[in-house]
Amino acid sequence: ERKTNLSAVVAAQSNWEKVVPENLGLQEGTHELCYNTACALIGQGQLNQAMKILQKAEDLCRRSLSEDTDGTEEDPQAELAIIHGQMAYILQLQGRTEEALQLYNQIIKLKPTDVGLLAVIANNIITINKAEQCRKISASLQSQSPEHLLPVLIQAAQLCREKQHTKAIELLQEFSDQHPENAAEIKLTMAQLKISQGNISKACLILRSIEELKHKPGMVSALVTMYSHEEDIDSAIEVFTQAIQWYQNHQPKSPAHLSLIREAANFKLKYGRKKEAISDLQQLWKQNPKDIHTLAQLISAYSLVDPEKAKALSKHLPSSDSMSLKVDVEALENSAGATYIRKKGGKVTGDSQPKE
Repeated sequence: ERKTNLSAVVAAQSNWEKVVPENLGLQEGTHELCYNTACALIGQGQLNQAMKILQKAEDLCRRSLSEDTDGTEEDPQAELAIIHGQMAYILQLQGRTEEALQLYNQIIKLKPTDVGLLAVIANNIITINKAEQCRKISASLQSQSPEHLLPVLIQAAQLCREKQHTKAIELLQEFSDQHPENAAEIKLTMAQLKISQGNISKACLILRSIEELKHKPGMVSALVTMYSHEEDIDSAIEVFTQAIQWYQNHQPKSPAHLSLIREAANFKLKYGRKKEAISDLQQLWKQNPKDIHTLAQLISAYSLVDPEKAKALSKHLPSSDSMSLKVDVEALENSAGATYIRKKGGKVTGDSQPKE
């Protein structure tokens, strides 16, 4: 079993890292070891040799299963289906697509219980771009696991490949309605499809309908970015407001809560919404009265709407004496920084003109 696991690691290294692994001297004495060796060879591009090893694996598997008398071995067809799936993949890589599809279909007809195997086959068939076979695979998957996300995502992917994005979104919406426990994952996919169509506003509406995610900082950031791109500043501020309210109700004064208030205030100031930023800045300053930067922002915002309030707040600023900086002039003059900067576009006159 250890040798089998080790050979699986070697196979994964060949396929994922595209490197030739060290020869560990593992003997191909079982169909599992042969299978893993073949996978490693596929990763190295040695397809013909890999096919020979898979044929050996098939033979060893049949013999092993025929000798199994205690009834502990899995269904022979289930074991062989995995090997045949890899054989079909080699045929696909070699451009022998019809032979590959024929072998894929043989595996499907056996109705294997391995959902992962069926998913891989479906993905490979999508690559070949055989829509009908893909639909059969996804239908088979869905009949086995009606509540599972994978079948509907495969169907949606195929519809998108056929440029039927509207149908794909309708399919996803229907599944979301029937299985609300998976709604978040489905809606994220729907939003991605809307973005790919250039419909940013609709994507934002879909994302905002995901109750368990819409207050998360990552989701808020994504929504604000998209609304800003659409120049819909009001909607962006509304996203901030709703998220801040959620944290106010569930996690008041938490780091995430205060961070969102800070980002909301900065966003409003950036787009000239100083009056709207006042409440956020006040809340932040109350949390940390020593935060001079926030106080300065608050005074600046009030200066436009309530000068008297701005004047009163300015009394909380530290005196100029307490803010004085101790500067080592000699050290500054001897530093490696620039000592002379010529004004850009300035005209050279008088004695400053270069002499020939």
